[in-house]
Amino acid sequence: MIAGWEFRIFIYTYFLPYTKSLKEAAINQNDKFIYRLEITGLQHRNLNLVKVLNLKNRIMIAQQLKQCFDPFLKLELDIWENFEKYGEVRRLPKETIIKEAYATEKNMNILFVGSGGNLIWNNNNYVCIDMSFEKEFMLDYMSFTTQKPTPIEVRLFEDSTFFSMDYHHFQMILNSTENGEKISRLVTEVAYFDKQQQQIDLLTKSAKERYLELIQMNKITERTPLKYLASYLGITPQSLSRIRSEKK
Repeated sequence: MIAGWEFRIFIYTYFLPYTKSLKEAAINQNDKFIYRLEITGLQHRNLNLVKVLNLKNRIMIAQQLKQCFDPFLKLELDIWENFEKYGEVRRLPKETIIKEAYATEKNMNILFVGSGGNLIWNNNNYVCIDMSFEKEFMLDYMSFTTQKPTPIEVRLFEDSTFFSMDYHHFQMILNSTENGEKISRLVTEVAYFDKQQQQIDLLTKSAKERYLELIQMNKITERTPLKYLASYLGITPQSLSRIRSEKK
């Protein structure tokens, strides 16, 4: 049988989450046992814990941003911690449209996990003109730069996690921080280089060669929907299936 004082402690502890103003409970005078809890103190400690967890989360985001940019531009972690403050991490399911066709790109996105691409509707079918993988930019860069609409649609190919910063905050960092111009110039250079290399490869390499290069650079092409990957390579899904079979 449960002793009276044990029962009172059980009742107090069990119903504590539902109690708003209780300050004292479960007193056993015989054993001189006093069980006291200040709710305001608990709330204060919980608030401090949330702050610590938020800080750790923000540092992790800054570290991921640094990893994305380090191959091109090495900056100290504290710079990315400041950069992170002006954006947010978004987690969205596959086939989510990040930017509608004939709309204006409002955000600069960097993929942490997942993949996506830029699509154009042509002849009753989507044509993939660019793909984005982990640690890469994912946006309609021309629309973002000019702040004008384009026919490009930006869509997620799989469940993805990415960092997103709107145009206003990106411009604010560009104009107000010491490294803002370097970061902005880097984004421009990477976008230009990738598109130029894509055009060269399209004219000088076979679809199989380009596919194998994608595999070497980024294993997650195996997770990219066949229709989008085939469109990006400029071949039919059936041709891509044959290339994949030959590779195996």
